[in-house]
Amino acid sequence: MSSRSTIVTATAVYSLISALLNFCGAISFMGLRAIGGLLPQLADTADLTAQEQQALAQASALSGLLPIFGALFGVIAILLLVDAVGLFQAKPWSWMLTVGLYGASVVLAVLSWAGGGFSLLSVGTTLIAALIVYLFLTNADVKQTLGRM
Repeated sequence: MSSRSTIVTATAVYSLISALLNFCGAISFMGLRAIGGLLPQLADTADLTAQEQQALAQASALSGLLPIFGALFGVIAILLLVDAVGLFQAKPWSWMLTVGLYGASVVLAVLSWAGGGFSLLSVGTTLIAALIVYLFLTNADVKQTLGRM
């Protein structure tokens, strides 16, 4: 029998992949901020209708929030990376970090759905997160691997 359960290993791989995707999201938001700041300078506003000018102004104003989203994605990516390393090394603290990260993910996804952010991708990732939380709370092999028994 291995020293690390299959569930813990699979969760570690999932956390690592999620961390990489969140790093990409953080970089994307930072890049979009740079582009959003240049929009008014790139567009010839004389040729735009009033509605197009208003949309351009709103896009420029919204670009100010992008660094905040980028920073949040960056923090989440770091937490997921720490989680993956802890799970790969079967550190006892990784159990609580995993339950906390994926539990918060489920709660935030449900709140997002209430605000109209419903998609099949969000349902899939939320179901995976809920399954991870359930298994970490109930599976004896996971608890034994991470020293919770």
